[in-house]
Amino acid sequence: MASFFYIEPFPGDNSARRELWTLPLFGDRKPVPYLQTKFDEHWGEFSPDGKWIVYASNESGKDEVYVRPFPASGGKVLVSTSGGTQPKWRRDGQEIFYLDPGGELMAAKVKQNGSALAIDAAHPLFQAHMEGSLHNYDASADGQRFLIVTSTPQKLPSPITVVVNWDAGLKSNESRYRFFKKDRLLPESAIVLVNMLFRARSSPYR
Repeated sequence: MASFFYIEPFPGDNSARRELWTLPLFGDRKPVPYLQTKFDEHWGEFSPDGKWIVYASNESGKDEVYVRPFPASGGKVLVSTSGGTQPKWRRDGQEIFYLDPGGELMAAKVKQNGSALAIDAAHPLFQAHMEGSLHNYDASADGQRFLIVTSTPQKLPSPITVVVNWDAGLKSNESRYRFFKKDRLLPESAIVLVNMLFRARSSPYR
């Protein structure tokens, strides 16, 4: 059994690239390079059975999602077709999820026949609105539910109506509206309140 990670280049080092390495969880536990090329390889993740690795690489000129056997013993299989990052296996190994350049979460069915792997064309699930550039989502074991770190769209504040100079017309408006309760004139505070509401509703600034 082994864990998985990639080497991140130092900031500002344009000649460096990301590489995929594994770390055995037995023996001397020394890191072992898995994939070293002149391109960026990252987002590596083992399949649930430990026989395959899904990752992203920019070898085509943009990030795409690929699958390779583990240990390395053959070619790669392309998963995405129009760009992809943040790949993740479904927990039963029968599906691969990833994020496309437009922010949609994609899914591709996986079928394993012995040592061969067949991957169906990916299809979109939904717009993820994911926050950040890390692995900010996870799927349930059956792939029917997702937990996502998402950005919340900023809501516009509710408009505020400001009524100016309302007290200047209080006396004249008071003569227009008579408010009674049990044959008695309501207190002045109540008249002011109703008058303010009336002015707010009829204000040209609304």
